Amino acid sequence: DANTRSRNFLKRIEIDAQNRWEKEKIFESDAPTDDQPKFSAGYPFPEIERPAKHFQFAPILLADIATAYHRLKGRRVVLPIAFRSNGHLIQALADYTQQRLDPSFPAPLQYRGWSLSRIIECLHPEEMVAFTDPLRWSIVSSTQYMSELSKLGIGIDWRRCFFTTDNPYYSSFLQWHFQILKDQHKLICTPQFVHFSPKSGVCTATNTRDLSLPIRDTMVKLRVLDLPKELSAFKDKEVYLLARTVPLKSVSIEESCYYGYAKYGVFRIDGYDQVFIC
Repeated sequence: DANTRSRNFLKRIEIDAQNRWEKEKIFESDAPTDDQPKFSAGYPFPEIERPAKHFQFAPILLADIATAYHRLKGRRVVLPIAFRSNGHLIQALADYTQQRLDPSFPAPLQYRGWSLSRIIECLHPEEMVAFTDPLRWSIVSSTQYMSELSKLGIGIDWRRCFFTTDNPYYSSFLQWHFQILKDQHKLICTPQFVHFSPKSGVCTATNTRDLSLPIRDTMVKLRVLDLPKELSAFKDKEVYLLARTVPLKSVSIEESCYYGYAKYGVFRIDGYDQVFIC
């Protein structure tokens, strides 16, 4: 087909190059034994319970470009990755599978339309048994994510990947990290409301509880330093973009503060010398 000839030609080049990278293990990097310069980059742990989205690839593409540059400069480069396998979501999928086998088994309260749950629809009952184990879901979902990143040609050393869930080494690292922050008085703990699950006997995460319950949002204020001419009337005011997030842990990585398809307005609140765009 003349319409796809160029695309197919580039696709063949892409596949050939990726096969060569895999065969020659170009992205596998061991610890140096000499004084060769080193460079490493990281990537925020992806949530593998959900399918990879295009905006999640932006940070790792930047890391991949940086590592490729330094590899060409002769440095020993490593780009590792880890998978954040949230225990509550993975357990919910395992419980959902168990309910398909045993209708009397109590199911999770709410499903978010996870595409992973569609896997169950394609399984025979004897195959479902393995998916009642949460670890099985972690393996399947991480394999899908690895496949997507490999198709993009990201230069990851897959020998170094791991799960953050049920990992004593990673837990020890976090404990050490937070202890250091606490000792330096940079960690402040304040009380907050949580939801307790009588079924599991533990506190329930925001994204796995009953959605009919109220949710406490957190608004992140991003100040606009260079005002466009459309906002020149507010040049004497402090203008902020408001980005909404539910879990406080995501405040430090908030990036989706603008959607091109959404309608935005400019608002003022009585008593505040500030202007908000949301």
